[in-house]
Amino acid sequence: MTPPQAARLKDARRKKGLTQKEIARQLNVSTPTYRAWERPGGAEPNTISKLIELCELLEIPIDWLLTGKTGLQINKQQRAAIENLIVAFSETH
Repeated sequence: MTPPQAARLKDARRKKGLTQKEIARQLNVSTPTYRAWERPGGAEPNTISKLIELCELLEIPIDWLLTGKTGLQINKQQRAAIENLIVAFSETH
Protein backbone atom coordinates (compact mmCIF):
# COMPACT_ATOMS: atom_id res chain seq x y z
CA MET A 1 0.00 0.00 0.00
CA THR A 2 1.06 3.56 -0.50
CA PRO A 3 2.18 5.39 2.65
CA PRO A 4 -1.14 7.32 2.92
CA GLN A 5 -3.19 4.14 2.40
CA ALA A 6 -1.16 2.26 4.99
CA ALA A 7 -1.62 5.13 7.48
CA ARG A 8 -5.40 5.22 6.89
CA LEU A 9 -5.62 1.45 7.35
CA LYS A 10 -3.65 1.54 10.59
CA ASP A 11 -5.72 4.46 11.87
CA ALA A 12 -9.00 2.68 11.06
CA ARG A 13 -7.85 -0.50 12.81
CA ARG A 14 -6.82 1.41 15.92
CA LYS A 15 -10.13 3.30 16.01
CA LYS A 16 -11.92 -0.08 16.02
CA GLY A 17 -9.72 -1.17 18.94
CA LEU A 18 -8.42 -4.23 17.08
CA THR A 19 -4.92 -5.67 16.94
CA GLN A 20 -3.20 -6.71 13.74
CA LYS A 21 -3.48 -10.31 14.90
CA GLU A 22 -7.25 -10.00 15.47
CA ILE A 23 -7.81 -8.50 12.03
CA ALA A 24 -5.65 -11.16 10.38
CA ARG A 25 -7.60 -13.92 12.11
CA GLN A 26 -10.96 -12.45 11.10
CA LEU A 27 -9.80 -12.07 7.48
CA ASN A 28 -8.25 -15.54 7.42
CA VAL A 29 -4.78 -14.26 6.51
CA SER A 30 -1.51 -14.59 8.38
CA THR A 31 -0.50 -11.86 10.79
CA PRO A 32 2.65 -11.07 8.75
CA THR A 33 0.47 -10.68 5.65
CA TYR A 34 -1.80 -8.20 7.40
CA ARG A 35 1.19 -6.34 8.88
CA ALA A 36 2.53 -5.90 5.34
CA TRP A 37 -0.74 -4.17 4.38
CA GLU A 38 -0.15 -1.56 7.08
CA ARG A 39 3.49 -1.04 6.12
CA PRO A 40 4.08 1.92 3.77
CA GLY A 41 5.13 0.47 0.43
CA GLY A 42 4.13 -2.99 1.64
CA ALA A 43 1.78 -5.53 0.13
CA GLU A 44 -1.90 -5.00 -0.65
CA PRO A 45 -4.86 -7.34 -0.30
CA ASN A 46 -4.50 -9.73 -3.23
CA THR A 47 -8.19 -9.87 -4.18
CA ILE A 48 -10.97 -7.33 -4.44
CA SER A 49 -13.04 -9.61 -2.21
CA LYS A 50 -10.41 -9.39 0.54
CA LEU A 51 -10.26 -5.60 0.15
CA ILE A 52 -14.04 -5.39 0.48
CA GLU A 53 -14.01 -7.74 3.47
CA LEU A 54 -11.31 -5.63 5.12
CA CYS A 55 -13.25 -2.40 4.63
CA GLU A 56 -16.47 -3.99 5.91
CA LEU A 57 -14.69 -5.28 9.00
CA LEU A 58 -13.26 -1.84 9.73
CA GLU A 59 -16.50 -0.12 8.67
CA ILE A 60 -14.69 2.20 6.27
CA PRO A 61 -15.48 3.10 2.66
CA ILE A 62 -13.15 1.56 0.08
CA ASP A 63 -12.71 4.88 -1.67
CA TRP A 64 -11.55 6.49 1.58
CA LEU A 65 -8.97 3.75 2.16
CA LEU A 66 -7.66 4.00 -1.39
CA THR A 67 -7.88 7.75 -2.01
CA GLY A 68 -8.60 9.52 1.26
CA LYS A 69 -11.89 10.75 -0.19
CA THR A 70 -15.38 9.48 0.48
CA GLY A 71 -18.52 9.16 -1.55
CA LEU A 72 -18.61 5.51 -2.57
CA GLN A 73 -19.75 2.89 -0.11
CA ILE A 74 -20.45 -0.72 -0.99
CA ASN A 75 -23.21 -2.53 0.86
CA LYS A 76 -23.48 -6.31 1.18
CA GLN A 77 -25.73 -6.67 -1.86
CA GLN A 78 -23.30 -4.68 -4.01
CA ARG A 79 -20.41 -6.71 -2.65
CA ALA A 80 -22.15 -9.94 -3.66
CA ALA A 81 -22.73 -8.56 -7.16
CA ILE A 82 -19.07 -7.55 -7.49
CA GLU A 83 -17.90 -10.94 -6.27
CA ASN A 84 -20.19 -12.68 -8.78
CA LEU A 85 -18.70 -10.58 -11.57
CA ILE A 86 -15.17 -11.44 -10.42
CA VAL A 87 -15.99 -15.15 -10.33
CA ALA A 88 -17.61 -15.02 -13.76
CA PHE A 89 -14.64 -13.13 -15.19
CA SER A 90 -12.16 -15.54 -13.58
CA GLU A 91 -13.95 -18.54 -15.07
CA THR A 92 -13.77 -17.11 -18.59
CA HIS A 93 -10.08 -16.15 -18.44
